[in-house]
Amino acid sequence: MNLLEQIFTNGYAVEAIDLAEGKIKAEVKNLAADEQIDIEGEISELQGKSSAYVLHQYSLKILEKTLIRFNGKTFKDEKDCRALLGTLPTAIVDTLIKEQNRLEKKIAKEINPEAVDSTFFETGSTQEGSGPTPAASSSEKEGASEKQSS
Repeated sequence: MNLLEQIFTNGYAVEAIDLAEGKIKAEVKNLAADEQIDIEGEISELQGKSSAYVLHQYSLKILEKTLIRFNGKTFKDEKDCRALLGTLPTAIVDTLIKEQNRLEKKIAKEINPEAVDSTFFETGSTQEGSGPTPAASSSEKEGASEKQSS
């Protein structure tokens, strides 16, 4: 199932990632809007902390909510995930967050009318070919107005 199908079927998309030439296998999902708001609320409480600290906390909080599986271990909740993340080298955490962010970007790129049409409708949108676009219509009207006033 492609990413859009997963989102419309499950409410989220999951992608498997391999790190360190396949020695580390993980699965991440996209972040829901409510999860993003929760994270931003928690991060806003970190006033007076260094930028590096805030960024690292932000990354960990995203992974707590989006890392589903790591080397065969499926997390029962965010606390379980956070316990594992705290034991990993920073380089692995950084790579995991980059891969999760890559998934978010792929989803953003796929969520457009053309991608939705091509995923779910064989013939595309029913509006295709049904007439001029609003921009074309207004251009045609402007051209007609100019001809009448000449």
